[in-house]
Amino acid sequence: MSFLQSSFPPLPLFLATRVIEGGAHLAIVVAAPTLISQITLPKHHGFALTLWGDIFRRGFCGSGLGWLAVC
Repeated sequence: MSFLQSSFPPLPLFLATRVIEGGAHLAIVVAAPTLISQITLPKHHGFALTLWGDIFRRGFCGSGLGWLAVC
């Protein structure tokens, strides 16, 4: 999606690619913790989900919001 968006397509196509990109991002945010919970032992859920939250936060911050906040 980013490659297509970088070509500056017409606005309707650009908005459609943004919707697809947002849907993919939402799927990752919803699916990843569920999958992590399913593949880890119950006693490790807290650690695994804390690790996911930290990695996701740092990746999101570093990918575009690093200039707004300290990661």
